Amino acid sequence: MRKYYGALLAILLLCFLGFTGCLGSGASEVMSNGQSVVEEETVIDHTFAHHRFVDNLFMTLPPDWTYSTYEKVNAGDEMESNEWGFKVYIEGKTAGEIIIAGGYDSEEPTGEEGTDFITNTGLLGKRYTQEAEDENKDVLIKEYIALTVPGFDYAYYAVVCTISKELYEENKEILDSFFLNVGVAAVPIDTQS
Repeated sequence: MRKYYGALLAILLLCFLGFTGCLGSGASEVMSNGQSVVEEETVIDHTFAHHRFVDNLFMTLPPDWTYSTYEKVNAGDEMESNEWGFKVYIEGKTAGEIIIAGGYDSEEPTGEEGTDFITNTGLLGKRYTQEAEDENKDVLIKEYIALTVPGFDYAYYAVVCTISKELYEENKEILDSFFLNVGVAAVPIDTQS
């Protein structure tokens, strides 16, 4: 059964790559801090293997943005939310951090009403946007997008972005396109075999 799910994941990934037209050549370089920077618009993906399922997170990364992956390994069912995913930096700036993370529980903001959201890859969810101030009274824009894979209840996914209002407004169209192109391909692992 495990081979079946592995083959299914491979087919899903091939379909995704064919669907996107393999944007860009994938040209990137690794910086000294472990981040990779892309030189042109590129599809970036990473496969994460867990105790009960395998998922592949992918995104279309704009030029000059950097990214790194992270994952808590060998955590089994003890893995908590946001312990696997990507950290993305707008134009390499740590002040422009976006996190795309997987988790076993949804952590949607309480007391807020989100708007319905669907990605170009078919993920469903809610989008929350609010203004806040940091400790220096600078205005920040906070974006939180809670996503699920239809028919897959093993995990939840989130896109979290808290950046200055100025950086947000400079990159609004690019950010909206980025959010719409986040994707996940996921399959359960049969642990009974």
